[in-house]
Order: sequence, then structure tokens, then C-alpha cells
Amino acid sequence: MRFREEYRLAADNSATTLTQSISAMPRGPFRLVKALLRRQLQGLINSDLGRLKSLVETEIAQT
Repeated sequence: MRFREEYRLAADNSATTLTQSISAMPRGPFRLVKALLRRQLQGLINSDLGRLKSLVETEIAQT
């Protein structure tokens, strides 16, 4: 499976906005379970972004 990821940071008044874009191109037998992989990857991405947000906010609060 091939992945392409892109992250963009942009100033938003006194905050920073993170935009993430991911494309996954299943190959071979993975094409047969494309919908299942999409749901699993979306759950992992949401979890990872939530954890990143928490870490950044904790770091900012400590400074």
C-alpha cells in the first residue's frame, strides 16, 4: 500500500491550524478490503491527531 501524507501549518489569529491530508493507494489483495482499511486508518489518524493536540496544549501550558 502506498501512502502520501501532507501537513500544513497556518497562523490563525493567536493560534496555529494544522491541516493533514493523507492518500492511501491499496495494492494487490489490499484492494479487496479498501473500505475496511479506510475506516481503520481514519480511526488511527483521529486518535493520533487528538494525542498530538493534547501534547502541544500541555507543552504550551507549561511554558
